[in-house]
Amino acid sequence: RKITTATAYLALTEWLAEHITGAKRPVDRSLESGPAESSLVTNEVARAGAVAARCCDALTRGDAAPESLSQLYDELVAIDPSFLQRLPMIGISDLPAFLAQKLGDYDRAAAHFEESMRFKRKAGFRPYLAWTCSDYAEMLLDRASVPEGLEGPKGRRTETHSSAAGGSGEAHSPRSSSGSGQAGSEDRAKAVKLQDEALQIARDLGMRPLIERILRRRQFLTA
Repeated sequence: RKITTATAYLALTEWLAEHITGAKRPVDRSLESGPAESSLVTNEVARAGAVAARCCDALTRGDAAPESLSQLYDELVAIDPSFLQRLPMIGISDLPAFLAQKLGDYDRAAAHFEESMRFKRKAGFRPYLAWTCSDYAEMLLDRASVPEGLEGPKGRRTETHSSAAGGSGEAHSPRSSSGSGQAGSEDRAKAVKLQDEALQIARDLGMRPLIERILRRRQFLTA
């Protein structure tokens, strides 16, 4: 489908519903790349919305090739982050982190999450911050479970000099991603702290879906 105002919001809300509830369902359409139709891209915020919609569409379908996801990531990080932050939906400003995580670039995903948390704490966006803390924790737990020895973007973590949106940078020596290693232990410890923060906010604000999501993940880890 071509990107119109209607199809963009459909893609955004389908991904948001799946993200909040955890319920997956088949999606029988995809949004085409290229410029959007109608008045959706009349300014930079709307253009960010069009790119975000394509990212949500790809994440919801789950069948996008790594090359397509990488291209979407490049398009997304080329946009001023403040434009994504103006889109009033939970998780949208964290799309760069989700795409990086999907591509196996855990260090870059972590950098995006850190940047997102700083912005939301400063702005006082507590509901959005709670979801970001939870999503960041899940990424860290996923990273901690990657077996040692997996190469590059498929699993092994590398630290870069680049900023979160910086696209390029010289890689440091990769850290072990083994769940039994020191790095894995650090990730799990940080994930627990992030979950605790998310739970505190969620309980204060009555965010039941998020509370249930975090508690389910903790039950799974202790099973």
